[in-house]
Amino acid sequence: MELLCMEWKRIIKSWFFWVVMVLFIFSVHSQLAEEDFFSRPKPGEDSYGTMRTDDFEIIYQNAMFELLQSYQNNGYTTYPMAFYRHRKLNTEEQDIMSQIIMQLTGFSKDTIQQMAPQDIFQGGYILPEKEMLFALFYKVDALLGGGYFDKNTWMDKYGRIEKTYAMALEEYENILSRGFTKDFARIFCDYAGVFAGLLAGFMPVFLWYKDRKRRVTDIIYVKNVSDVSLFCARTMAYLLAFIGVVFLFVTFYQWKAIHAFGWKAIDTYSLYWMALYWLLPTVFVITALSSLITIATDSPLAIPVIVLTWFLSVRGSLYKYGWKLIPRHNEFGNEVFFLEHYKQLILNRLLWTGVGIFLSLIAIYVLKQKREGKYVTKIKLHR
Repeated sequence: MELLCMEWKRIIKSWFFWVVMVLFIFSVHSQLAEEDFFSRPKPGEDSYGTMRTDDFEIIYQNAMFELLQSYQNNGYTTYPMAFYRHRKLNTEEQDIMSQIIMQLTGFSKDTIQQMAPQDIFQGGYILPEKEMLFALFYKVDALLGGGYFDKNTWMDKYGRIEKTYAMALEEYENILSRGFTKDFARIFCDYAGVFAGLLAGFMPVFLWYKDRKRRVTDIIYVKNVSDVSLFCARTMAYLLAFIGVVFLFVTFYQWKAIHAFGWKAIDTYSLYWMALYWLLPTVFVITALSSLITIATDSPLAIPVIVLTWFLSVRGSLYKYGWKLIPRHNEFGNEVFFLEHYKQLILNRLLWTGVGIFLSLIAIYVLKQKREGKYVTKIKLHR
Protein backbone atom coordinates (compact mmCIF):
# COMPACT_ATOMS: atom_id res chain seq x y z
CA MET A 1 0.00 0.00 0.00
CA GLU A 2 2.89 2.36 0.79
CA LEU A 3 4.40 1.73 -2.66
CA LEU A 4 1.00 2.29 -4.30
CA CYS A 5 0.58 5.63 -2.52
CA MET A 6 4.11 6.66 -3.44
CA GLU A 7 3.53 5.90 -7.14
CA TRP A 8 0.13 7.63 -7.10
CA LYS A 9 1.61 10.79 -5.58
CA ARG A 10 4.41 10.70 -8.11
CA ILE A 11 1.91 10.50 -10.97
CA ILE A 12 -0.45 13.26 -9.84
CA LYS A 13 2.53 15.55 -9.20
CA SER A 14 3.84 14.96 -12.71
CA TRP A 15 3.38 17.82 -15.16
CA PHE A 16 3.23 15.32 -18.01
CA PHE A 17 0.23 13.52 -16.48
CA TRP A 18 -1.74 16.75 -16.37
CA VAL A 19 -0.78 17.64 -19.93
CA VAL A 20 -2.19 14.28 -21.04
CA MET A 21 -5.37 14.72 -18.97
CA VAL A 22 -5.96 18.27 -20.20
CA LEU A 23 -5.64 17.02 -23.78
CA PHE A 24 -8.06 14.21 -22.96
CA ILE A 25 -10.64 16.51 -21.35
CA PHE A 26 -10.36 19.13 -24.11
CA SER A 27 -10.72 16.51 -26.87
CA VAL A 28 -13.79 14.85 -25.34
CA HIS A 29 -15.48 18.11 -24.40
CA SER A 30 -14.92 19.60 -27.87
CA GLN A 31 -16.77 16.63 -29.40
CA LEU A 32 -19.65 16.78 -26.91
CA ALA A 33 -19.96 20.55 -27.29
CA GLU A 34 -20.87 20.15 -30.97
CA GLU A 35 -24.36 18.98 -29.98
CA ASP A 36 -26.81 20.47 -27.50
CA PHE A 37 -27.87 17.51 -25.36
CA PHE A 38 -29.46 19.65 -22.65
CA SER A 39 -32.18 21.53 -24.58
CA ARG A 40 -35.76 20.53 -25.35
CA PRO A 41 -36.57 20.30 -29.12
CA LYS A 42 -38.49 23.34 -30.37
CA PRO A 43 -40.96 23.54 -33.29
CA GLY A 44 -39.61 25.00 -36.52
CA GLU A 45 -35.94 24.09 -36.10
CA ASP A 46 -33.94 23.49 -39.29
CA SER A 47 -33.01 19.95 -38.28
CA TYR A 48 -33.72 17.55 -35.43
CA GLY A 49 -30.92 15.19 -36.33
CA THR A 50 -31.22 11.66 -37.61
CA MET A 51 -32.08 8.28 -36.21
CA ARG A 52 -31.19 4.72 -37.18
CA THR A 53 -33.50 2.49 -39.20
CA ASP A 54 -33.34 -1.15 -40.25
CA ASP A 55 -35.67 -0.59 -43.21
CA PHE A 56 -33.78 -2.14 -46.15
CA GLU A 57 -35.55 -0.03 -48.77
CA ILE A 58 -34.65 3.24 -47.03
CA ILE A 59 -31.04 2.08 -46.70
CA TYR A 60 -31.04 1.17 -50.40
CA GLN A 61 -32.43 4.59 -51.36
CA ASN A 62 -29.78 6.44 -49.35
CA ALA A 63 -26.99 4.31 -50.84
CA MET A 64 -28.26 4.77 -54.39
CA PHE A 65 -28.73 8.52 -53.91
CA GLU A 66 -25.04 8.82 -53.01
CA LEU A 67 -23.89 6.52 -55.83
CA LEU A 68 -26.02 8.24 -58.49
CA GLN A 69 -24.79 11.66 -57.40
CA SER A 70 -21.17 10.49 -57.54
CA TYR A 71 -21.71 8.84 -60.93
CA GLN A 72 -23.26 11.94 -62.53
CA ASN A 73 -20.50 14.19 -61.16
CA ASN A 74 -17.80 11.58 -61.80
CA GLY A 75 -16.45 12.21 -58.31
CA TYR A 76 -16.32 9.33 -55.81
CA THR A 77 -15.28 9.64 -52.17
CA THR A 78 -13.55 6.55 -50.79
CA TYR A 79 -11.67 5.73 -47.60
CA PRO A 80 -9.04 3.05 -48.30
CA MET A 81 -7.42 2.12 -44.95
CA ALA A 82 -9.59 4.89 -43.42
CA PHE A 83 -7.77 7.63 -45.40
CA TYR A 84 -9.74 10.06 -47.56
CA ARG A 85 -9.42 9.65 -51.32
CA HIS A 86 -11.27 11.31 -54.20
CA ARG A 87 -11.61 9.26 -57.39
CA LYS A 88 -12.48 10.23 -60.95
CA LEU A 89 -13.07 7.41 -63.43
CA ASN A 90 -12.09 7.31 -67.08
CA THR A 91 -14.65 6.74 -69.83
CA GLU A 92 -14.32 2.95 -69.80
CA GLU A 93 -14.63 2.76 -66.02
CA GLN A 94 -17.64 5.08 -66.02
CA ASP A 95 -19.29 2.81 -68.57
CA ILE A 96 -18.74 -0.18 -66.28
CA MET A 97 -20.18 1.84 -63.38
CA SER A 98 -23.27 2.66 -65.42
CA GLN A 99 -23.83 -1.05 -66.10
CA ILE A 100 -23.65 -1.79 -62.37
CA ILE A 101 -26.10 1.02 -61.53
CA MET A 102 -28.49 -0.24 -64.21
CA GLN A 103 -28.48 -3.65 -62.49
CA LEU A 104 -28.99 -2.02 -59.10
CA THR A 105 -31.97 0.08 -60.19
CA GLY A 106 -33.51 -1.47 -63.29
CA PHE A 107 -33.27 1.93 -65.00
CA SER A 108 -31.84 2.52 -68.48
CA LYS A 109 -28.50 4.22 -69.05
CA ASP A 110 -30.20 7.40 -70.30
CA THR A 111 -32.35 7.51 -67.17
CA ILE A 112 -29.49 7.21 -64.69
CA GLN A 113 -27.55 9.88 -66.57
CA GLN A 114 -30.42 12.38 -66.61
CA MET A 115 -32.54 11.76 -63.50
CA ALA A 116 -31.97 13.87 -60.40
CA PRO A 117 -30.44 11.66 -57.67
CA GLN A 118 -33.23 12.58 -55.23
CA ASP A 119 -35.76 11.07 -57.65
CA ILE A 120 -34.62 7.66 -56.44
CA PHE A 121 -36.83 8.32 -53.39
CA GLN A 122 -39.89 8.55 -55.66
CA GLY A 123 -39.71 4.86 -56.54
CA GLY A 124 -39.95 3.18 -59.92
CA TYR A 125 -36.76 1.18 -59.33
CA ILE A 126 -36.48 -2.58 -59.00
CA LEU A 127 -35.37 -3.30 -55.43
CA PRO A 128 -32.71 -6.05 -55.59
CA GLU A 129 -32.25 -8.83 -53.06
CA LYS A 130 -29.83 -7.95 -50.28
CA GLU A 131 -27.17 -10.48 -51.33
CA MET A 132 -27.34 -9.35 -54.95
CA LEU A 133 -27.05 -5.73 -53.83
CA PHE A 134 -23.98 -6.54 -51.71
CA ALA A 135 -22.37 -8.35 -54.63
CA LEU A 136 -22.92 -5.38 -56.95
CA PHE A 137 -21.67 -2.87 -54.41
CA TYR A 138 -18.53 -4.94 -53.95
CA LYS A 139 -18.01 -4.57 -57.70
CA VAL A 140 -18.36 -0.80 -57.25
CA ASP A 141 -15.82 -0.97 -54.43
CA ALA A 142 -13.36 -2.95 -56.57
CA LEU A 143 -13.79 -0.55 -59.49
CA LEU A 144 -12.97 2.39 -57.21
CA GLY A 145 -9.94 0.68 -55.70
CA GLY A 146 -11.46 -0.13 -52.29
CA GLY A 147 -12.65 1.94 -49.37
CA TYR A 148 -16.16 2.61 -50.69
CA PHE A 149 -18.32 -0.25 -49.45
CA ASP A 150 -18.25 -2.57 -46.44
CA LYS A 151 -21.36 -4.55 -45.55
CA ASN A 152 -20.31 -4.47 -41.88
CA THR A 153 -20.75 -0.69 -41.82
CA TRP A 154 -23.64 -0.62 -44.30
CA MET A 155 -26.30 -0.04 -41.64
CA ASP A 156 -24.32 2.70 -39.93
CA LYS A 157 -23.61 4.65 -43.10
CA TYR A 158 -26.96 4.47 -44.88
CA GLY A 159 -29.45 3.39 -42.20
CA ARG A 160 -30.39 6.94 -41.18
CA ILE A 161 -33.60 8.92 -41.49
CA GLU A 162 -34.30 12.54 -40.61
CA LYS A 163 -36.19 12.99 -37.35
CA THR A 164 -39.34 15.10 -37.30
CA TYR A 165 -40.19 17.42 -34.42
CA ALA A 166 -42.64 14.83 -33.05
CA MET A 167 -40.03 12.08 -33.22
CA ALA A 168 -37.37 14.28 -31.57
CA LEU A 169 -39.78 15.34 -28.80
CA GLU A 170 -40.84 11.75 -28.11
CA GLU A 171 -37.20 10.63 -27.91
CA TYR A 172 -36.38 13.54 -25.60
CA GLU A 173 -39.23 12.65 -23.23
CA ASN A 174 -38.22 8.98 -23.22
CA ILE A 175 -34.61 9.90 -22.39
CA LEU A 176 -35.72 12.02 -19.43
CA SER A 177 -38.13 9.36 -18.18
CA ARG A 178 -35.41 6.71 -17.89
CA GLY A 179 -32.76 9.11 -16.56
CA PHE A 180 -30.94 11.56 -18.81
CA THR A 181 -27.47 10.50 -17.68
CA LYS A 182 -28.05 6.88 -18.81
CA ASP A 183 -28.19 7.96 -22.43
CA PHE A 184 -25.59 10.69 -22.03
CA ALA A 185 -23.19 8.19 -20.42
CA ARG A 186 -23.04 6.14 -23.63
CA ILE A 187 -22.16 9.03 -25.92
CA PHE A 188 -19.67 10.28 -23.32
CA CYS A 189 -17.98 6.87 -23.10
CA ASP A 190 -17.88 6.63 -26.89
CA TYR A 191 -15.81 9.80 -27.24
CA ALA A 192 -13.86 9.24 -24.02
CA GLY A 193 -12.96 5.70 -25.13
CA VAL A 194 -11.59 6.97 -28.44
CA PHE A 195 -9.26 9.51 -26.84
CA ALA A 196 -8.35 7.37 -23.82
CA GLY A 197 -7.32 4.58 -26.19
CA LEU A 198 -4.68 6.89 -27.61
CA LEU A 199 -3.62 9.24 -24.82
CA ALA A 200 -3.54 6.73 -21.96
CA GLY A 201 -0.45 5.07 -23.43
CA PHE A 202 1.86 8.07 -23.13
CA MET A 203 2.17 8.30 -19.35
CA PRO A 204 3.50 4.73 -18.81
CA VAL A 205 6.19 5.39 -21.44
CA PHE A 206 7.09 8.60 -19.64
CA LEU A 207 7.32 6.87 -16.25
CA TRP A 208 9.37 3.81 -17.21
CA TYR A 209 11.57 5.60 -19.72
CA LYS A 210 12.19 8.52 -17.36
CA ASP A 211 13.36 6.06 -14.70
CA ARG A 212 15.75 4.50 -17.19
CA LYS A 213 17.12 7.85 -18.33
CA ARG A 214 17.79 8.86 -14.74
CA ARG A 215 19.32 5.45 -13.91
CA VAL A 216 16.51 4.83 -11.39
CA THR A 217 16.00 1.39 -12.90
CA ASP A 218 19.56 0.50 -12.00
CA ILE A 219 18.40 0.81 -8.39
CA ILE A 220 14.99 -0.74 -9.07
CA TYR A 221 16.60 -3.82 -10.60
CA VAL A 222 18.45 -4.60 -7.36
CA LYS A 223 16.13 -3.16 -4.69
CA ASN A 224 14.24 -5.54 -2.43
CA VAL A 225 10.77 -4.94 -3.88
CA SER A 226 9.02 -7.81 -5.63
CA ASP A 227 8.47 -7.60 -9.38
CA VAL A 228 4.72 -8.04 -8.94
CA SER A 229 4.53 -5.31 -6.28
CA LEU A 230 6.53 -2.86 -8.35
CA PHE A 231 4.61 -3.31 -11.58
CA CYS A 232 1.16 -3.60 -9.99
CA ALA A 233 1.68 -0.58 -7.77
CA ARG A 234 2.65 1.61 -10.70
CA THR A 235 -0.11 0.31 -12.97
CA MET A 236 -2.83 0.55 -10.32
CA ALA A 237 -1.66 4.01 -9.28
CA TYR A 238 -1.92 5.22 -12.87
CA LEU A 239 -5.34 3.63 -13.40
CA LEU A 240 -6.62 5.20 -10.17
CA ALA A 241 -5.26 8.60 -11.17
CA PHE A 242 -6.70 8.37 -14.68
CA ILE A 243 -10.16 7.16 -13.66
CA GLY A 244 -10.20 9.69 -10.81
CA VAL A 245 -9.82 12.53 -13.28
CA VAL A 246 -12.52 10.95 -15.47
CA PHE A 247 -14.88 10.86 -12.47
CA LEU A 248 -14.23 14.55 -11.81
CA PHE A 249 -14.87 15.23 -15.48
CA VAL A 250 -18.20 13.40 -15.56
CA THR A 251 -19.25 15.19 -12.36
CA PHE A 252 -19.19 18.41 -14.38
CA TYR A 253 -21.75 16.93 -16.80
CA GLN A 254 -23.73 15.45 -13.92
CA TRP A 255 -24.21 18.86 -12.36
CA LYS A 256 -24.95 20.39 -15.75
CA ALA A 257 -27.74 17.83 -16.25
CA ILE A 258 -29.10 18.44 -12.75
CA HIS A 259 -29.18 22.18 -13.46
CA ALA A 260 -31.04 21.59 -16.74
CA PHE A 261 -33.52 18.90 -15.69
CA GLY A 262 -33.51 18.58 -11.90
CA TRP A 263 -32.70 15.57 -9.73
CA LYS A 264 -35.78 13.58 -10.82
CA ALA A 265 -34.52 13.25 -14.41
CA ILE A 266 -31.05 12.05 -13.37
CA ASP A 267 -29.76 8.55 -12.73
CA THR A 268 -27.19 9.38 -10.05
CA TYR A 269 -24.64 6.63 -10.59
CA SER A 270 -24.96 5.65 -14.28
CA LEU A 271 -22.30 8.06 -15.56
CA TYR A 272 -19.73 6.85 -13.03
CA TRP A 273 -20.56 3.16 -13.37
CA MET A 274 -20.51 3.18 -17.16
CA ALA A 275 -17.30 5.21 -17.28
CA LEU A 276 -15.72 2.61 -15.00
CA TYR A 277 -16.63 -0.59 -16.87
CA TRP A 278 -16.52 0.94 -20.37
CA LEU A 279 -13.24 2.88 -20.15
CA LEU A 280 -11.13 1.04 -17.56
CA PRO A 281 -10.42 -2.11 -19.67
CA THR A 282 -9.27 0.07 -22.58
CA VAL A 283 -6.98 2.15 -20.37
CA PHE A 284 -5.71 -1.02 -18.65
CA VAL A 285 -4.73 -2.74 -21.91
CA ILE A 286 -3.05 0.37 -23.32
CA THR A 287 -1.18 0.89 -20.04
CA ALA A 288 0.00 -2.72 -19.88
CA LEU A 289 1.06 -2.76 -23.54
CA SER A 290 2.86 0.56 -23.25
CA SER A 291 4.63 -0.55 -20.05
CA LEU A 292 5.66 -3.90 -21.52
CA ILE A 293 7.26 -2.41 -24.62
CA THR A 294 9.03 0.33 -22.67
CA ILE A 295 10.39 -2.09 -20.06
CA ALA A 296 11.52 -4.56 -22.73
CA THR A 297 13.21 -2.03 -25.02
CA ASP A 298 14.21 0.82 -22.70
CA SER A 299 12.95 3.12 -25.44
CA PRO A 300 9.80 5.05 -26.44
CA LEU A 301 9.02 2.45 -29.12
CA ALA A 302 5.63 1.93 -27.43
CA ILE A 303 4.37 5.25 -28.81
CA PRO A 304 4.09 4.22 -32.51
CA VAL A 305 2.74 0.82 -31.42
CA ILE A 306 0.01 2.51 -29.34
CA VAL A 307 -0.85 4.84 -32.23
CA LEU A 308 -1.16 1.87 -34.61
CA THR A 309 -3.28 -0.06 -32.07
CA TRP A 310 -5.54 2.96 -31.66
CA PHE A 311 -5.87 3.45 -35.41
CA LEU A 312 -6.94 -0.16 -35.94
CA SER A 313 -9.35 -0.02 -33.00
CA VAL A 314 -11.31 3.07 -34.06
CA ARG A 315 -11.77 1.98 -37.67
CA GLY A 316 -15.10 0.57 -38.75
CA SER A 317 -18.56 0.80 -37.22
CA LEU A 318 -19.58 3.73 -35.04
CA TYR A 319 -22.49 1.76 -33.56
CA LYS A 320 -21.01 -1.65 -32.95
CA TYR A 321 -19.42 -3.17 -29.85
CA GLY A 322 -17.97 -6.34 -31.40
CA TRP A 323 -14.55 -7.39 -30.10
CA LYS A 324 -12.52 -4.24 -30.73
CA LEU A 325 -10.55 -2.60 -27.95
CA ILE A 326 -12.60 0.59 -28.30
CA PRO A 327 -16.36 -0.16 -28.52
CA ARG A 328 -18.42 2.57 -30.21
CA HIS A 329 -21.87 4.01 -29.55
CA ASN A 330 -21.69 7.24 -31.49
CA GLU A 331 -25.29 8.29 -30.96
CA PHE A 332 -27.25 9.98 -28.21
CA GLY A 333 -30.14 7.72 -27.25
CA ASN A 334 -30.82 4.49 -29.13
CA GLU A 335 -31.60 2.59 -25.92
CA VAL A 336 -32.95 -0.40 -27.86
CA PHE A 337 -29.65 -1.01 -29.64
CA PHE A 338 -27.74 -0.74 -26.36
CA LEU A 339 -29.98 -3.24 -24.57
CA GLU A 340 -29.92 -5.69 -27.49
CA HIS A 341 -26.11 -5.66 -27.56
CA TYR A 342 -25.39 -5.19 -23.86
CA LYS A 343 -24.25 -8.78 -23.39
CA GLN A 344 -21.76 -8.35 -26.26
CA LEU A 345 -20.43 -5.16 -24.67
CA ILE A 346 -19.84 -6.90 -21.32
CA LEU A 347 -18.13 -9.85 -23.02
CA ASN A 348 -15.96 -7.38 -24.93
CA ARG A 349 -14.91 -5.64 -21.72
CA LEU A 350 -14.18 -8.93 -19.95
CA LEU A 351 -12.07 -10.13 -22.90
CA TRP A 352 -9.91 -7.00 -22.91
CA THR A 353 -9.54 -7.07 -19.14
CA GLY A 354 -8.13 -10.57 -19.61
CA VAL A 355 -5.79 -9.29 -22.32
CA GLY A 356 -4.63 -6.55 -19.97
CA ILE A 357 -3.85 -9.11 -17.27
CA PHE A 358 -1.97 -11.27 -19.79
CA LEU A 359 0.16 -8.33 -20.99
CA SER A 360 0.83 -7.36 -17.39
CA LEU A 361 2.10 -10.86 -16.59
CA ILE A 362 4.49 -10.71 -19.55
CA ALA A 363 5.68 -7.26 -18.45
CA ILE A 364 6.28 -8.56 -14.91
CA TYR A 365 8.28 -11.48 -16.31
CA VAL A 366 10.45 -9.15 -18.43
CA LEU A 367 10.96 -6.86 -15.45
CA LYS A 368 11.98 -9.87 -13.34
CA GLN A 369 14.55 -10.93 -15.94
CA LYS A 370 16.02 -7.46 -15.99
CA ARG A 371 16.24 -7.27 -12.22
CA GLU A 372 18.09 -10.58 -12.24
CA GLY A 373 20.57 -9.10 -14.70
CA LYS A 374 19.66 -11.25 -17.70
CA TYR A 375 18.93 -8.27 -19.93
CA VAL A 376 20.99 -5.64 -18.17
CA THR A 377 24.22 -5.32 -20.10
CA LYS A 378 25.99 -2.97 -17.76
CA ILE A 379 25.22 -1.27 -14.48
CA LYS A 380 27.51 1.44 -13.26
CA LEU A 381 28.02 1.64 -9.52
CA HIS A 382 28.79 5.05 -8.08
CA ARG A 383 30.23 5.72 -4.65
